[in-house]
Amino acid sequence: MRNPIQHLRIIVEELLPDDHKPAHAPGSTRQCLDARSRNQGEVAIGRHPHQHAIPEHSDHDVPAFEKTDPSEHAPVWRTWQIIADSFIQRDGIGHRDAPRYNTRMWICRYYNGKDVGYRGEARMPIALGIVGLGQGLSHLQAFQMLPDAQVLAVCDSDPVLCARMASQYGVTTTYHDIERLLADRRIDAVVVATPDHLHGLHAIAALSAGKHVLSEIPMALTIAECRQITRLSERHGLVYQMGNQVRYAACLSDMAALIHAGELGPIFYGEGEYLHDMHDIVDERPANHWRIQAETPQTTLLGGGPHALDTLRWLMNVRFHKAQAFHVAQQSEWQTTHTTAALLQSDHGAVCKITVSYGMQRPYCLYFGVYGRDGSFERSRDQGAPMQPTTNYYYHRRLSSARRLIPIEVPNWYNPRLPRNLTLGHGTMEIEQAQRFLMAIQRQQRADIHAREAARSIVPLICALQSADQGGGIVDIPDPDDWHD
Repeated sequence: MRNPIQHLRIIVEELLPDDHKPAHAPGSTRQCLDARSRNQGEVAIGRHPHQHAIPEHSDHDVPAFEKTDPSEHAPVWRTWQIIADSFIQRDGIGHRDAPRYNTRMWICRYYNGKDVGYRGEARMPIALGIVGLGQGLSHLQAFQMLPDAQVLAVCDSDPVLCARMASQYGVTTTYHDIERLLADRRIDAVVVATPDHLHGLHAIAALSAGKHVLSEIPMALTIAECRQITRLSERHGLVYQMGNQVRYAACLSDMAALIHAGELGPIFYGEGEYLHDMHDIVDERPANHWRIQAETPQTTLLGGGPHALDTLRWLMNVRFHKAQAFHVAQQSEWQTTHTTAALLQSDHGAVCKITVSYGMQRPYCLYFGVYGRDGSFERSRDQGAPMQPTTNYYYHRRLSSARRLIPIEVPNWYNPRLPRNLTLGHGTMEIEQAQRFLMAIQRQQRADIHAREAARSIVPLICALQSADQGGGIVDIPDPDDWHD
């Protein structure tokens, strides 16, 4: 059987004009391709390039947008681009406005329906479908910034919105129901950004269809759905990630590393608050928006609650086994619950308090405090805009002369190591989350917030919500690590 490199040589020689044909002199395109194939190992061929193992210590340990510019390998890159442009002109594949990083995709898809990619180098982009174009818009924008992804389809029950977003962002395929999108064999992964009460149903359907899943919070609204998602993901080797992008906040990453290294000593208490006036969310949206509908309202603890609890649980590095919560008696103007406070006890005896409010009249706030035997960490409640600096506070018992918490100015929701143009509404968090999701697929490993890890946060919140709905009794939390089906 002819080597894939030989196939590419034939394609080059067939399609390129004479003044672009590779010469045999040193430094030619052909020799660059030969050298690349020797240096990077054999070319991997298969229907799903992300199913091939990636060597450890490969350049995929670095996010794609931090890699060196492809112009470093200009002869190879130019050849790929010339071939792609020839296909586009000859066969009308795609359009000439296609991003340059999709070049290999055009070649690979044309090449006998196979996917071709160098191990340890760039591969064919992972094909995604975005379901739900309200919350899903930021995911669409994030993945379109990444060279390892191609958004092939968008899906929304609103056909006007779907057509407008597809046109605006250059997506060629639209669907109005998720079943048709899941039947699209071209799609490798699905983003579930539908209303909260549909997350579990849609994630289960996507995993059952063999798709990887990045789901908005919450994972699901029932323990049974959380368990089913975990079972499907683990049994079929599919990547599931719950999208709590706050774990990628630059203002928390250094402190998380310090806490996990034991700098604060054994952790005994933590606080998390998600305070977001519902008017900020729905005033610019239709009057019948699902978040304020009596039949399917966004709950407190399973709406903004996962941002508070999952992030706090990650910072504290604990698991919870008992929950107790209360709703405030006052209702919102839409006759929905707007504020809930919960206490959760960990398996090591630590306690945390979570407050979620859509009714507090104040600027948006996502607050955390973590307290250990040797030190404390607190976020400012006056946090500023995503791309502005913010202040964290730190204290340690070894600082014997300190009489006040020590303020530390840090980036808010952006990573200063990334280009400033790689930002969305929440700074760089969605982009880093998308990159980590793609990396998990490519490396055939679990996502950062994989199904079982997501359940360790969502199941306690389901139990806390049950406690509040029943008037505040203590509820035992099942341990997702005990699920073995």
